[in-house]
Amino acid sequence: MPDLGKQIDVSETRKQPFFSKDTTSVIKGVAIILMFMHHFWGFPDWILPEYGGQSYERLSILRFPLKICVLIFCSLSGYFYYFSKEKTLRYSLRKIRAIVVRYWVCLILLGTIGVLFFHHYYGASSVVKELCALQSTTIRFNWYVSFYVICMLLAPLLTRFLTGRPALEMIVYFVVIPMFFQWIRIGFLSEFFLHFSTWLPAFFFAYMLAEYSVFEKIAHRYPKLISSEICRGLFALSMLVVLSFLNARSHIYFNIAFYPEELLILLDIIIMPLELYFLFELCKLIQAHTKTAARILSALGKESTLMWFLHSVFFTYEKTFFQPLAYFTGIPVLSLIIGLTLTFVVAFLLRIPIEKCEMHFRNS
Repeated sequence: MPDLGKQIDVSETRKQPFFSKDTTSVIKGVAIILMFMHHFWGFPDWILPEYGGQSYERLSILRFPLKICVLIFCSLSGYFYYFSKEKTLRYSLRKIRAIVVRYWVCLILLGTIGVLFFHHYYGASSVVKELCALQSTTIRFNWYVSFYVICMLLAPLLTRFLTGRPALEMIVYFVVIPMFFQWIRIGFLSEFFLHFSTWLPAFFFAYMLAEYSVFEKIAHRYPKLISSEICRGLFALSMLVVLSFLNARSHIYFNIAFYPEELLILLDIIIMPLELYFLFELCKLIQAHTKTAARILSALGKESTLMWFLHSVFFTYEKTFFQPLAYFTGIPVLSLIIGLTLTFVVAFLLRIPIEKCEMHFRNS
C-alpha cells in the first residue's frame, strides 16, 4: 500500500493560491446567489400553482446557464485541495467531518420540523440513507455531501500516484472516473452516481489548474491584452454570460441526443479555467470599488454550505408552508432576495451548535 501520509511537494515558486481567502468568499457568495436563481427561477414546476405564473416560465431559460454555480463550488474544492499542507486520509476525514456536521445539523433541524408539523415518516432504512446523504427526501440538494466524501477519499490516493504526470491525470480524471461511475449505477443510487461522473472531473481538473499554475499564466497575459480596468470588468462579465449560455446550448443538445449531463462536463471542463478567471476579475473589482457589496457577498459565501442545504425547504414536502414565505409577492427578484435572507439568517444562527459539535469531535 502507498504511504498516503506522505506529503506532495508544492512548487517553491508558488506557495499561495491564486485566489485569496477574501476573494474566495466573495466568489462563493456570487455562486450561492446563482444557485438560488437556478432553483428559484429555473424550475417552474417546483413552484406551487398559486405562486407560479408566466414570469417564472420565462425565467426558466436561465436554468442551464445558471448551473455554473455547481461548477464553481466543485472546482474551488479541488483547487484548494492542491494547497493543503497534507494530502492524507486523515486530512480528508477532517474535511469530510466538517461538511457532514453541517449536513447533519440541517438534517436534524429540517427532519424534526417535518415529523412534528408535516407528519413525515422516517423508516429505519430511510434514516440511514438520509444520514449518508443517499436519499434526498428532506434535503433535496444533499448530493454534494456524498460527492464531496467520494472526492476527498479518492484524492489522497489519486494525487499520490498521478501528480506530475499530466497525460495520465487527464486519462484517469476525464475518462476512467466518469465511465466508472456511469457503469455502476444501482437502483436508488443511480442519480448520485450520475452526479459523481459529471462533477468529479471538475474537482480534479481544478486540482490540475493549481498544479500547473494555469490562473497565474492567464493573469500574466490578460491585463496586457486589456489594460483598462473598466474594460476588463465589462469583458469578463460578457464572457461569463457567453460561456454560461454556451454550456446551456450543449446541455440542451446532449439532453436530446444522449443521457442528461453525461457529456456536458466535457465542455464545462474545457472552458472552466476561463469562467473561474473572469469571475475572479469581477469579484476583485467588486472588492475594490463596492465595499458594501463585497461584504454582503463575503458573508453569503461563508454561509454558503448551510444555505445550500437549508433552501431545500422551499422545494420539498415542507414547501406548502415555506414557499409562500418567499414567493408571496409574485415578483421573482423579491422572491430570490427573501429566500436568500431567510436561509442566511438561519445559517448564521446555526453557527453556535455547529461550532459546539466540531469542538466536541476535536476533543474526542
